[in-house]
Amino acid sequence: MEVTTFWSLLKNNRITIPIVQRDYAQGRKEQVIVRKRFLKSLLSALKGEKTVLLDYVYGNQENENITPLDGQQRLTTLWLLHWYLAMRLNLIQQDNEIKKTLLKFSYETRVSSSDFCESLCNEPISSVHDIERKIWFYSNYTNEPTISAMLRMLKGTGEEDGIDEILKSAEVTELKTYWDNLTCEYDNNEQPPIAFYYFPLEKYKLTDDLYIKMNARGKALTDFENFKADFLDLVKKRFKEYNSSVEEDELEIKASSRKVEFASKMDNAWTDIFWNFRSDDDVIDDIYLAFINRFILNCLIVSDYAVSADKWDNKLQEKAAKNLGKKLYREELSFDDFELYEKEIDEVKIQALENCLDCVSKNITHLETIQNLCNPQWEDLSRNPIKDKGNLIPQFYFIPKYYKTEENGHQVYRVNDITMQERIAFYAVCVYLEQGDFDEESFKDWMRIVWNFIENINSHYSVSVFVNELRQIQNLKQNSHNIISFLSSVDDNDPIFMFDGIKEQVQEEIVKAKKIHNDANWKRKIIDAENVLFFRGAIRFLYCDEKGDEDWCKFDDKFKQTKKYFTRDGEATGNKNLLRTFISLFDDWENHFLEIYFDNQKDHWRINLLNAKLLKPVAMLLNGAICDFKTYSSNFDDNNPYYYYIQNYIVKTTMLDTLVEDCYLHKRDDWCNGVWTLYPYNAKAEWKIYYLHFRNELLCSHNEISFYDETMNSHRKNKICWGKNIRFTYGDREFKWTNENKIHLMHKNGSIIKNKCFDGCGPYDRMSWNKFKNELESLISNQKE
Repeated sequence: MEVTTFWSLLKNNRITIPIVQRDYAQGRKEQVIVRKRFLKSLLSALKGEKTVLLDYVYGNQENENITPLDGQQRLTTLWLLHWYLAMRLNLIQQDNEIKKTLLKFSYETRVSSSDFCESLCNEPISSVHDIERKIWFYSNYTNEPTISAMLRMLKGTGEEDGIDEILKSAEVTELKTYWDNLTCEYDNNEQPPIAFYYFPLEKYKLTDDLYIKMNARGKALTDFENFKADFLDLVKKRFKEYNSSVEEDELEIKASSRKVEFASKMDNAWTDIFWNFRSDDDVIDDIYLAFINRFILNCLIVSDYAVSADKWDNKLQEKAAKNLGKKLYREELSFDDFELYEKEIDEVKIQALENCLDCVSKNITHLETIQNLCNPQWEDLSRNPIKDKGNLIPQFYFIPKYYKTEENGHQVYRVNDITMQERIAFYAVCVYLEQGDFDEESFKDWMRIVWNFIENINSHYSVSVFVNELRQIQNLKQNSHNIISFLSSVDDNDPIFMFDGIKEQVQEEIVKAKKIHNDANWKRKIIDAENVLFFRGAIRFLYCDEKGDEDWCKFDDKFKQTKKYFTRDGEATGNKNLLRTFISLFDDWENHFLEIYFDNQKDHWRINLLNAKLLKPVAMLLNGAICDFKTYSSNFDDNNPYYYYIQNYIVKTTMLDTLVEDCYLHKRDDWCNGVWTLYPYNAKAEWKIYYLHFRNELLCSHNEISFYDETMNSHRKNKICWGKNIRFTYGDREFKWTNENKIHLMHKNGSIIKNKCFDGCGPYDRMSWNKFKNELESLISNQKE
């Protein structure tokens, strides 16, 4: 096995890429980052900034003919680089030996690819952009993947991912230097700028099977191997910067030792962390890289210079476009541009990563337990599950997990995605392990509190919320091993609680911690309540009275009441009767009626139970309040006749059974001098808009009325109509109650008869059936068709 250069190998041998090899993948359209990175590395070597050793090239050799079994991508790119420099320097036409050497590279049986390479050498070319205009360039060449890929590697795509794009501005003297560096002869004591190990199988009495075995993981450098190589260089570089006061020679020795030590950990102790979570084909690279990426992203967010969450929105979105967090909801684990890492990662962050992985490694015997306990311990644990060997598993895994899926007809391994909420949980596990040895009980306490914070923010989840929660965990990490004791000793005004978005949950956790600290028997009760139904850690409605003061005496009874009211999956029992009972307790229009959704969805019930404005009706409901719907009378009086009507209408009828989900109250000033309506946000369809108007009861209560809309007919028992305009029949004539609050007689063709109408009642002004019927009959008798 020997170190050689491409030019040296090609001068002495003919290189033929076999047909069994795949097309020239580095030039594929989607491989922009791969091209940029590889070409940047080669250019740095040609400039003398570093040396590049391109690993092994394996091949069969007969006499002076080499058939590479591995290394086609690297060899093809090197050939194109040599050809480009020779073309720019006009060496192909001037030096027949150079031309003959370049012609010794070809593709077996791929006639078009071989012809293309041959034509590049035999025909005068002054620019890569002239190639496709040459008479020898056949139109079908563009359909040949390898040729298209070669052109892309030569020309680029406007992303500085082509040879010409990075070298077009180079002076002739520079190009000459690059050519000399590539093609000169090097003795054994000299290191070529770009080289590789050439491994002829026959010489070592080996067969093609060796290639197959050595490529079980894929011989081409994996994303993680590329990352590791650059990251180890960065470790050394940052160590030297951080310790710049040390004498230069001593610093070089220490920095090299530091790099070796770090590499040893990556290859040994830290590899063991991921080995038990490897794929079926014994690969860990993707989950290893995913773990590091997740840690580094979190580390950047909580760093000192991220002083404002608002400043992080654009910064995170920019990073999300890179691999450090492709998207905050979904990762694409391809190692792209190391510049992102190099720009953001200093010695402190490297030490943090090292400390984290050391701590995980130290607790490696507990990893299975940690995996099981780092998820929320709620009954609805199957949040967004993924399938693993036919079984449903929670989506969040502290150590990233492979799962098998099918893509383009092939079984492939992918790494489980991670949400913003799960990133916070991931960070919480990391900081816990950094603070001391694993203890199952304290870890369960810590993760319970963390998940309670994650699930119970008082706003919609956003990037800024995510950032603030991460930083909140950072503030609490020193107390992660005694979190209950710590919380029992502080109040919610402590500056350590800097995130207003979880203030109410912080208050709750402090109250519960004090209760547990004073009486350990309450711990089991509190956890049991947190874990059932849809509570997900927030249970303050069980210990708060109507004024919001603590009242633990009724905790057990309220808990029993909730299990009676709601099914295991959180749905309210008894159709909408529980909601009707709840609404019957309202006595504040702004703080009660305008705070709720009028449906039975468990998430909306959860919001209701936790809403501080609804403390009074929630406490009354959980204390066992009942309502006789038939005899009920509104809590509002004559000073609020419309509110009085609406509350009675909702409670005493079954109109709620008709409503679509997500309805809440809106005031419509464009109809009937201001009418309250129920409809979902941004609803446009008329059948989703319900007007709270006495006309509903008037039209639905009498069989003489029949609706033009058959669906409305089927819901008349619920005393509800929908839409601005309602068409109905009385006798053999059709009428329309319009949004101007007028009842019009209609022609048989469906158009309104002018001046044949009467005024409807106000939203809450009752009109007797006899009066309404007489008005209808009067219109009919006075109309002559």
